[in-house]
Amino acid sequence: MGHLRVIAKNCTRLETLIFYNLWSYGHRTSGLALFTLGEISHELLPLADNLKHFELCRLKTDILPIAQEEPNVSLRQLTVLKTIVLDGCFLLCQDDSEVETQTDGQPLTFNSSLANLLPSSVEKVIINGRDISLYDELIGLAREAKRGLFPHLKTFKQTSVDPIYSEATIRAIEVALNEAWISFELHQGEAS
Repeated sequence: MGHLRVIAKNCTRLETLIFYNLWSYGHRTSGLALFTLGEISHELLPLADNLKHFELCRLKTDILPIAQEEPNVSLRQLTVLKTIVLDGCFLLCQDDSEVETQTDGQPLTFNSSLANLLPSSVEKVIINGRDISLYDELIGLAREAKRGLFPHLKTFKQTSVDPIYSEATIRAIEVALNEAWISFELHQGEAS
């Protein structure tokens, strides 16, 4: 985490940050500290006025979910962020029972950790993950977008998915997001 802190403090005009997690299950059991999404969002504060593209991904498949103790993590302080790319494990760690119930002073119509995570400036979201269903999250995001909370969001893409969605589910997600003027892309295979 120290390297990220140094970069954020010394490169405050940074517009693109791609942060890959190299930790594996072996690191966790050896007692080495793992970062949390909350720690990362806090470390990004010096970049809030310039960061436009942020990727938080992992390189190994044996990594366990990261931030189960921090359900109210938000990237909303990154007010010019346009593109967010996250591994699905970071979303799986959110606990919907404790998610904020207000966004910009307005009550959420659906408690969605994804809707609470994203800044209103976001234009494109890419979630990379296998075996994760974001159905409830995406329906909640569509509802909040229709209310005007994400006026710039135009694309939501989920990559590297196994066939976990039925055709009816995919269609329901597409309809909900399209009604909010957001295109939905679902891809098997590698992120792009």
